[in-house]
Amino acid sequence: LEGIYRDLRQEESLAVASSLQQALHRSLSRLDPKVADRGVKQAPFLVLVATEMPAVLAEVSCLSNREEARLLTQTEYRDRIAEAL
Repeated sequence: LEGIYRDLRQEESLAVASSLQQALHRSLSRLDPKVADRGVKQAPFLVLVATEMPAVLAEVSCLSNREEARLLTQTEYRDRIAEAL
């Protein structure tokens, strides 16, 4: 029975992650059309698989990328991330 619930949570998590990814990309590409849509990735992180509800992790930028770091200095860019989430 737990396996059935785990599979259902994974399906629901993927649906939530896909919706979230689309909202983030749509919102951020309005400010910067070059923003890449990197899609949804899956990984067995404990914080995701040990839940009793659908769960996602959102990685919205990479500070080691100079352009992304620059964009994060802009209030409007950060606000769009927050609104999309």
